[in-house]
Amino acid sequence: MAFERKQYAVAIDFVANEYPKAKSDLQKGRKAWIAGQSNIKLLEYNEAESWLQKSVNHGYGPDAIMALARIQKINEKYQAAIESFKKLTDNPALRQEAEREILMCKQAESYKAMTPEYRVERILENSSVADYGPSLYENQFLVFTSERKDATGSDIYKWTGERFSDLYIMQKSGTGEVLKFDSAINTSDNEGTPWFSRDMQVLYFTRCVNSGSGDDYCKLMISRRTDGIWEEPEELPFIKDKINYGQPTLIENDSVLVFSADIEQPGGTRDLYYAVLSPDGSWSAPEKLPATINSIGNEKFPTGDKDTLYFSSDHWPGMGGFDIFKTYLRKDGTWTIPFNLGSPINSGGDDFSFIVDYNAKFGANIKQQGYFSSSRSGSGKDDIFKFYKLDLPKEKTDTLEKLKICF
Repeated sequence: MAFERKQYAVAIDFVANEYPKAKSDLQKGRKAWIAGQSNIKLLEYNEAESWLQKSVNHGYGPDAIMALARIQKINEKYQAAIESFKKLTDNPALRQEAEREILMCKQAESYKAMTPEYRVERILENSSVADYGPSLYENQFLVFTSERKDATGSDIYKWTGERFSDLYIMQKSGTGEVLKFDSAINTSDNEGTPWFSRDMQVLYFTRCVNSGSGDDYCKLMISRRTDGIWEEPEELPFIKDKINYGQPTLIENDSVLVFSADIEQPGGTRDLYYAVLSPDGSWSAPEKLPATINSIGNEKFPTGDKDTLYFSSDHWPGMGGFDIFKTYLRKDGTWTIPFNLGSPINSGGDDFSFIVDYNAKFGANIKQQGYFSSSRSGSGKDDIFKFYKLDLPKEKTDTLEKLKICF
């Protein structure tokens, strides 16, 4: 019941007590499956792999094998994942998917063997909670999402077992004190994934509130800064009830808002949509980005960079969970085929919220710098990373470009 109500942290505690007492393989396999799936929701991938291996050992079936294989892939155990996927190639219903996953595991191994185009480093080494979704603010700060113990409100979010998330601010170097962003923005609900207009006078972000039915629905919010004070946020006018929206970003001189939503399939997979801001301040109805970007899986965490869009997908060929992809608008208004940014930007875990810092000061052999979020290493917590794009010799970049086509 806790699992069905999305109280994943609670479900894991129940299973830990009930699993040893289960009488049959079927019961043990079912409970291990619930624990595995719950840990996936909490990004605890090492724990998820352990429980799903138990579920497979108890003969819970092909779904358990598929889930285990995917977690092995997320944990970058590509050879183990390949062996697990191979067990499903005799299953007519799962053969095509298993063979596709085997190919992606092999591609991921090839990419990891290449000379890296980026260097990455975690900027908050001692954080024990999830920190993610950074956005540049006033050239010297990052505003981001976190579940820190001083978050607004005293309740525990039963999905995660942590505090409800707020927006926080810190020096973009990662040094100095981490502070809550603004009391007009943070509430006892979940706030996250901020994005600022270029003049830093408008803030878009996500707020997830309980509808009273036990489900949390996420909405896009807007706040304006007047005389240095952030105003009370409002929902964007095109928001509908019982639809989940999230991760707003701006492109095209701040005239187009791109975001993730489950408009076509409420409660299902997420796609990327956009709405246009008219000169009179009104918004167009959301429209879906094309199928060259949206897959049959989930597309989330778009981030804008002029006419370029970065986003994360768990379906397009990648290295594990969500991978970061890049696309940009052509002069004729069409989007280019997205390409995978590769390792080490992408990993077996979830990688997302890629932003470029054009005001960064960097040394020789570095041509770009910025930030992104990742749950790599199976830690169960998202972290914020700084990246440095390296100025590689032309022959190495040519090889990398060819491999991107493979992805």
